[in-house]
Amino acid sequence: MDKTNTYSAFPALANHYTSSELTIRTNLVAQTNIAKDAPIFKSLILNEDKFEILEKILSKTRELISFAGLNLGSDIDVEISHHIGIEKFEEVGAILIPVINREYAKKIVVMIKNQFHPEHFHKLKEETFLVLKGQLRVNLDGIVKELYPGDVLVIPRMSKHSMLAIEDTVFEEISSTNFANDSFYSIIENFMENRKTLISLWF
Repeated sequence: MDKTNTYSAFPALANHYTSSELTIRTNLVAQTNIAKDAPIFKSLILNEDKFEILEKILSKTRELISFAGLNLGSDIDVEISHHIGIEKFEEVGAILIPVINREYAKKIVVMIKNQFHPEHFHKLKEETFLVLKGQLRVNLDGIVKELYPGDVLVIPRMSKHSMLAIEDTVFEEISSTNFANDSFYSIIENFMENRKTLISLWF
């Protein structure tokens, strides 16, 4: 089930998925056929509930955005990257917050302590990291760089790079235009088919 075959309606019924709940859950699978225009009851769904995991991730993101002294508005789009599963997000992944994407682009990247972002490269995009808070270890084409607040590192096109957050870390990714499907990973055998969750974050 997804937004192409579901819609929101009032009133919400007991044990009924609401639109806000559906936006923060993934991989919902119906155990039986659901008739057109019928409500989606939780008892009909086979699903490992992701609500608490996502709430924990979003709460930590809010905390670290505040920690970095950033004001991003009241309602922002967030991309949760969880390459080997959202249950292992604290081990492998990152929070990406797009700010602008034109000929130039900017994202805020949030990584929690000891979180790793796998080695990859971009064919089209050149990017620059600017650390705002924390400590980030970047392996850039086999050379390890330790970055602290105020440090800047340019990532040229085609350069393989991975990141490890030594502490809770927030950094800016300033780049040329960001294109979908322009991240090429060195190892993908353990990756989930759907390794991203898109959600809005309210402050």
